[in-house]
Amino acid sequence: MHYVYKIFTDDEIIYIGKGNGNRMYDHIKFAKKYNPKNSYPRSLNMKLINKLLKLISSEVEIFHEKLYETSIEDDAYDVEESIIDEIGLAYLLKHLKD
Repeated sequence: MHYVYKIFTDDEIIYIGKGNGNRMYDHIKFAKKYNPKNSYPRSLNMKLINKLLKLISSEVEIFHEKLYETSIEDDAYDVEESIIDEIGLAYLLKHLKD
C-alpha cells in the first residue's frame, strides 16, 4: 500500500510525503543517525534533517499521521501534490528554515 503522510508537532506541519511500509518513520530514524562527516546523496533533504534534529534536541514531540492510503501509487502522488498545494509549499519551506 502507498500512502500520503504528514510529520508535525503541536505547533506546525513539518513535512508532507508519500511512502509505503515504514517510510514516514525513516526521516526521524535517519536524523538520529545522521553524521555530517559521512557522505550522503545529493537528494538528501538536509533542510528536513536539520529541522528534525533541532526539534529532537529541543525535546519537542514529533508526530506522524497517514492522511491517505491506496494501492495505486499515482493516486498517492496526486493526493500528496494536492495536500501540498492546499497547505502551501511556501508554508512548508518556511517551517523547514525555522
